[in-house]
Amino acid sequence: MPYLAHTAHAQLGALPLGFVGWTLVAVSVGLIQWRVWILTHSPESIAFPPEFKLPQSPEEQRVGGAVWAGLVGVALMVVMGIINVFYKLPEQEKGRLQTEEGIDNPAFEFYDVKL
Repeated sequence: MPYLAHTAHAQLGALPLGFVGWTLVAVSVGLIQWRVWILTHSPESIAFPPEFKLPQSPEEQRVGGAVWAGLVGVALMVVMGIINVFYKLPEQEKGRLQTEEGIDNPAFEFYDVKL
């Protein structure tokens, strides 16, 4: 990986963004779980004013097909992650990647830059 050192600043900048992203995910999942818990443990509905003209709240609710589709999607994502982690290049590709130097991208050359 010849360009790994050139991406150190981007990796360092992405770390706080990852922290913020995962924090937002955790907060949003927590809020969703809290709302579901409130709805399942308090069967009374919200008293909206009559001028809203809303229909009556349902007497029972069931898990819809979207939940099952989401669970299948999560299972497939886990399987694909495991495949990607344990994937190995064929021997001919390993040899080609290790022996050929390749051509440097001139966009990564900063020799003429003066600060």
